[in-house]
Amino acid sequence: MEVAGRPAAQDLADESIAYLDCARLSLPKSYLAAVGRRFGRDTVSGWCMSHGGLLPEEVIIPAVEWFGDRAAMAWPVLTVPDGALFDGGFWRLTVRLQNAQVLPIYNGAVQAAIAGSPAVSTSLFARIEPGQHASVEISLRGENIPEGASLPVEVTVRQRSPRADTEAQRVELLRVQRSKRLMERTVEQADFENMF
Repeated sequence: MEVAGRPAAQDLADESIAYLDCARLSLPKSYLAAVGRRFGRDTVSGWCMSHGGLLPEEVIIPAVEWFGDRAAMAWPVLTVPDGALFDGGFWRLTVRLQNAQVLPIYNGAVQAAIAGSPAVSTSLFARIEPGQHASVEISLRGENIPEGASLPVEVTVRQRSPRADTEAQRVELLRVQRSKRLMERTVEQADFENMF
């Protein structure tokens, strides 16, 4: 039975009733459940209900869903902590891959592109253990943007399934802040420096 809020202590004194707290059990709502086959005798309201008792299907809340024989894959949390640096007609950024899972993240690749641009940059990463991180350097040809603006970067992470010959991928759109630099190198300056 669904309840709003925590019942009073005297209401929970009946040992045939169990309170399933939404905050404690990660449920959308709180419930009162029957513990025995018959409950509610000698209550203030005098009601009586016959019940088969708590069944596992009534109280177990799945935390993990498993679909067939597919291997579970961990995916990294993507961040660009240093922002995007514009240098000589290229955006240079370091993508950090954080493994916040309990499983390792297997070898893979990070493919990045400025949203709407066909130019793509790909970098490989090695296995990332739980709680660890890896960083990959990305260079993308693009136009300069005003200071304070963010660069929309589409990042695709690809990795092979640990037990199968299939490749899985996830795509994420990151809004990367433009990093500030006192002096920026222009394309002309880069060409001049490359002459020597």
